[in-house]
Amino acid sequence: MTHGKHQSSTLARQAREIWERNSVYWDSHMGEGNAFHLQLIRPAVEGLLAPRPGETVLDLACGNGLYARHLADLGCNVVACDFSEALIELAARREPGRNRSHPIEYQVVDAAEPEQLATLGRDRFDAIVCNMSIMDIVDINPLFEAVPRMLKPEGRFVFTIMHPCFNHTEAAFESALDELVAPPAVRHSLRISNYLDIPPRKGLGVEGQPEMHYYFHRPLSDILNLAFAHGMMMDGIMEPAFPVEAQDDHRHSWRHFPTIPLVLAARFRQSLRNW
Repeated sequence: MTHGKHQSSTLARQAREIWERNSVYWDSHMGEGNAFHLQLIRPAVEGLLAPRPGETVLDLACGNGLYARHLADLGCNVVACDFSEALIELAARREPGRNRSHPIEYQVVDAAEPEQLATLGRDRFDAIVCNMSIMDIVDINPLFEAVPRMLKPEGRFVFTIMHPCFNHTEAAFESALDELVAPPAVRHSLRISNYLDIPPRKGLGVEGQPEMHYYFHRPLSDILNLAFAHGMMMDGIMEPAFPVEAQDDHRHSWRHFPTIPLVLAARFRQSLRNW
């Protein structure tokens, strides 16, 4: 899904303003990680990123900095950025009292703006991570163009996103009583009404947030082909889902789908350096 320049600029401004207004609630809800992050996102990223002490790592679109702090606790030298000034301020407030030899370097950087991304440097990072943010960014071409330049030659890039095949604004939960089995049982399913051409749409990231924010859905082929076009190759992928033993009394919950992934995590390395 592509947008005109004026439309993209308007959507980007609106998206940023919404995140500024949601920032305090988001920070209080996420803290150092909710169940979604701790059970699904972090294990997948750890498996693909394999961060090592002493490495320099960039956390792109870091939100309240929860994963950046985890990386720093592992001994990494961390740069963390987000386009929301409010979220960066909230992230920085969580730093005092932490005993680290290398404090996190927080910056306000819009991952959709090439000039701002250029300020982060070239051949600087051993690893770059972007957690659950690509679907929040109106134009991801600048990000995928900048990542290979910012990485060291042997560096790796890992992102996590809402699984574009199953987890988007035109996927709906359905529950029905199956009386053809004994005993009768409730069957939970997903109804996918669109995939290839879903327009920008607002939705909730966490229950109770003050205002719905924009989601910019892209088919998996669009995302991967963009990475390939900028000289990256994918060499790792994970599709985490909640475990079978997860319980939830809510009728419409991802915990009813232990065999359908709601997240996609992928790792990329540089295949070409021809820019």
